[in-house]
Amino acid sequence: MFPSAGQAEVLRSSQKDQFYLSELRGSTADVFQFWAGARSWIKWRAELDVLTDCLYFGLTTLSGLQTLGEEYVNIVQVDESHRLVPPIHICGYRY
Repeated sequence: MFPSAGQAEVLRSSQKDQFYLSELRGSTADVFQFWAGARSWIKWRAELDVLTDCLYFGLTTLSGLQTLGEEYVNIVQVDESHRLVPPIHICGYRY
């Protein structure tokens, strides 16, 4: 049985995920600007941010893995019984 995470752990996890997302967004923007130019990046910026978020959470949570923030504070998503990691079709609905 897994104990519930406290507010501090959830907050630190979220902050760490936001840090890595901002780094990933910046890297994506740099690559896109290099290949497509600044004008194209300005036009597609919002879509690139959504794509980056989907890639980050898709490669972690939807793959059944922890996000970097969850690893940092050592928390694990579990189902209602607090005994099992939730199946993939339920993980995606939490965000």
